[in-house]
Amino acid sequence: MASCGARAGVGAVNGEGSLTPMAEQYRRLKAEHPEALLLFRLGDFYELFGDDAVTAAPVLEVQLTSRDGVVPMCGVPHHALDHYLRKLMAAGFTVAIAEQTEDPKKAKGLVERRVVRTVSPGTFVPDPEEGQWVPRFAVLVRDRRGWALAVAELATGALYVTEGEGHPIPAVLEEWERWRPEEFLTNWEDLKPQLSGRPVSAGEWFGRRTEAAWEGYLAQRLGTQTLTAWGLGDRPRAQWALYLLVRALEVRQGRPLPHLTVLRVYDWHGGMHLPPRTLRQLDIFSDRGPSLFGHLNHTVTGMGARLLREWLTRPLCDPAAIRRRALAIRFWAEAGALRRRLRETLRGAGDLSRRVSRLVLGLGTPRDLRAVRAAVAAAMALGEWVPAEGLYEALRDEIDPRRWEALAQALDPLAEDPPLRWNDPGLIRPGADARLDRLRRLAADQRAALAELEARERERTQIRSLKVGYHRTLGYYWEVPRSQVGQVPPDWRRRQSMAHSERFTSEALLALEAEIQGAEAESLDREAAMAEAMVAAVREASEGLNRLASALAELDVLGALAEVVVRQGYTWPTILEPGQRMRITGLRHPVLETVLAEYVASDFEPEPEERVTIITGPNMGGKSTFLRALAQVAILAQIGMAVPCEMAALPCFDGIYTRIGADDDLVRGQSTFMVEMEEVAAILRQAGPHSLVILDELGRGTSTFDGMAIAWAVVEYLAGRDGPTTLFATHYHELTELGDRLQTVANRTAEVVPSPQGGVLFTHRILPGKALRSYGIEVARRAGLPPAVLTRAAAVLRRWETAGPQAAPAHAQLTLFAPNPLCEELWAALAALDLDELSPREAWRWLEMWRRRVIGRGAGAS
Repeated sequence: MASCGARAGVGAVNGEGSLTPMAEQYRRLKAEHPEALLLFRLGDFYELFGDDAVTAAPVLEVQLTSRDGVVPMCGVPHHALDHYLRKLMAAGFTVAIAEQTEDPKKAKGLVERRVVRTVSPGTFVPDPEEGQWVPRFAVLVRDRRGWALAVAELATGALYVTEGEGHPIPAVLEEWERWRPEEFLTNWEDLKPQLSGRPVSAGEWFGRRTEAAWEGYLAQRLGTQTLTAWGLGDRPRAQWALYLLVRALEVRQGRPLPHLTVLRVYDWHGGMHLPPRTLRQLDIFSDRGPSLFGHLNHTVTGMGARLLREWLTRPLCDPAAIRRRALAIRFWAEAGALRRRLRETLRGAGDLSRRVSRLVLGLGTPRDLRAVRAAVAAAMALGEWVPAEGLYEALRDEIDPRRWEALAQALDPLAEDPPLRWNDPGLIRPGADARLDRLRRLAADQRAALAELEARERERTQIRSLKVGYHRTLGYYWEVPRSQVGQVPPDWRRRQSMAHSERFTSEALLALEAEIQGAEAESLDREAAMAEAMVAAVREASEGLNRLASALAELDVLGALAEVVVRQGYTWPTILEPGQRMRITGLRHPVLETVLAEYVASDFEPEPEERVTIITGPNMGGKSTFLRALAQVAILAQIGMAVPCEMAALPCFDGIYTRIGADDDLVRGQSTFMVEMEEVAAILRQAGPHSLVILDELGRGTSTFDGMAIAWAVVEYLAGRDGPTTLFATHYHELTELGDRLQTVANRTAEVVPSPQGGVLFTHRILPGKALRSYGIEVARRAGLPPAVLTRAAAVLRRWETAGPQAAPAHAQLTLFAPNPLCEELWAALAALDLDELSPREAWRWLEMWRRRVIGRGAGAS
């Protein structure tokens, strides 16, 4: 536990009862940043005083104390600042850091201090060695015609920006959920309460818009004449959001941010659409257990892991781009020796983008500089031998050794194992600088001379216990036991009395001390100047280094996915053209097959006209696993990856929409069934003819007939000729009637066979057909329900099955005395229709569904 001990406090008063100069300095800096906790540098500690100390001490887990008995104070060691900042960021605080801005040895009077940066949850730059967490800061702007979102990762130098027309709140919230920034700035006031993260005061940021000014500013920062090359030329809202983002970060950091140049302009509806609930329900990412990301993440760098996460969040939709990426992964899968060499070389690259950011922001250490040098060396090595087939043409330019020769030479003087801090000796390797080597030899020779002087004086004075000591204030001194003080020569001068000894100095000792300290001080100054030159070289090359980081990350992901292909024996899929038939044989779940002793694969070969597949069968029979496996295989195929199948020919899905599991939202007062209906409503509005829809149970949160009716209507809605590819697992066996009535609906079931030991056996294979009965009591038996409960349940089930009410036919026989029930149903549906809320596409589907039902009745279908 850190403590401030007896260090000086700013609450102190002078003899006249007024505040000391240091207290005045502290009060002034605190008044300039009233919203922040002020970390005030005093020597080797950062101190907090007054209310700040009371607030921060329990969060930092440090002792609260006081120097004067009045003003509370606490502090943390300066070398552990990142560790304690992380605690304050996790608690949601903003912190202003006041540093000493002049050398205390050269200061006349009070050392000058100023706030050098402000740190908040969205702008914190964590040490790469403390995990992969990268905080984000976002700006969301809205005008009369649309919206734009810009997101920054200060720790990596990455900028992301997109925009959209209109004000589709659900879509904007969904996009926001993808990024989940820690902090944000917005002028969309009525949406602000629904946004996750901490809002920042808008202040004067959203004043008068000056498009020419911000376009010129951004173009200058990005090093181009215009913004057209970045895809921003005709996107004024995106420019606005990006300008506000960069300026807000620069103001909060108190300095320019030249490393913020890795700009990615993207279409928010581009690529495969995977809503956050789909990513969650399919276990693409999971903190609770196995996930697809965890299964694939064999990357060897932090930047590679982040890129893999991006690929899984937004898979490709362009077949040509998918094939191009697949060719690169396939090359590394087939080139075993080269792949191993690639991965071993990339291990030395570390997390380049985060190291560069720390150095550019003035937060880096000599270890960050060493990591940058290692990454540059790794890139140059890769550029010498990586074949053209193993990467895209754009990547080859980034790892061209000629591009990095100058920087490698600039970083060459750094020691192989530099110290942790800039002011410690040993930053520069021996042989890198002749002048520094001479200074080091001089210091070493003088230390040897110090030992010789000690031996001579011991012989001259006959003080056998004589020894040389060193004190930060006194410098070098002779230490003599009190019992031998009488033997001290007259040319020595007394310096200090101790309990059992006396300390002296002499002209010879003072002269030698001056020589030693002069050589060491000059040596440290020279090392510091050379280190600053190396950091400046990194700052100058930061834009190129960030592009290099992106290239190395991509190589890392290609090699990692190739490693999975080889280890798991995956098959390369075929990406179909529109209209071609989907076929999958030997479908396996990519994650579950690695943890199960034996995995039973299934096939899926829908007919060309089949839009909805209804899957019935017992609990624990494999329905849910089959659904998730198909969805995960589609995602793998569209990131360019091989898949866990014997053969796979897949269409290019533009989105995957899921309704899986049971969730509620107690904060909004919504039941499980309400959340389920909201999810289904979103699916019906978003899924198109090229989408994949996964429904695992539907309508189970209300009465049987209510739920069955909703499920029936949803299937009919999705079964249109232009409906999405839908897989619907259900225990409502009645829905299988739709498979008999509609050409666009097919039935499949989880296989159940008699067991040789009696009872039944679930094979977990999905086959064409429909379940003939339910197996809930069998599953309950396997779960361990008491025999008495099982026997009673079986008896009640038999009574209900034999005596229960029979379901009425879907459409009763028309008579002269009764109205046509189909007409009555159509009349009621038409009366309930809200034309203002109906899109043209939804209206067409509604008419097409009723047309099918009328035609079906005319053909004698019930």
